[in-house]
Amino acid sequence: MIKWVIIIVLLLGVGGFYFYNQSRQFKLPKGETKVLETAPANSDFNMPISDRKILITDGVKHSVPLNEILSGGPPKDGIPSIDDPKFLSTKEADSDFILIKY
Repeated sequence: MIKWVIIIVLLLGVGGFYFYNQSRQFKLPKGETKVLETAPANSDFNMPISDRKILITDGVKHSVPLNEILSGGPPKDGIPSIDDPKFLSTKEADSDFILIKY
């Protein structure tokens, strides 16, 4: 009797694990984002309406096609390192005003 209970518990555990993992998965299309339709002609804006899908590239999931990603930011060595930081006392820091103009 105990043998059957252990087998049933193991089968339920394996089945539950399988269904849990399957519920977290979704079908992933392969390819780039396709434009489904454009906005109506009588609208104020004429932007394409697209349906973003999850893409796979080299086994990595992403929703933005790689051809839409642009490089940017500072170039190599574009951000100076802090080799010689200048420390201020609290009195000097309090007298340092920052003016922000909006």
